[in-house]
Amino acid sequence: MGVLVYSWSTRDLKSQGRFSIESSGYTNMKISAGVGGSKLDARGGIIGGCIELQQLNTEGELGFMPSVHHCCSKVFCGNLCLLMTWFW
Repeated sequence: MGVLVYSWSTRDLKSQGRFSIESSGYTNMKISAGVGGSKLDARGGIIGGCIELQQLNTEGELGFMPSVHHCCSKVFCGNLCLLMTWFW
């Protein structure tokens, strides 16, 4: 076993959010976050290596309409989209 030496660097970290409530009671929230690049480099010890991410952006939206008991959420990550809608 040896000494584990690691370094982690991140650049271009960003986030943004918005929350709105309309007079009809509709509530909407949007959040986005991203990183231009992140790198984890580990050397020594039993396992060493490098992990690098480039241009990772995520966006989410949540909407709620109380009068019709409806809620909808969307999450985007690159070209992937997760859409969830439910009624009660």
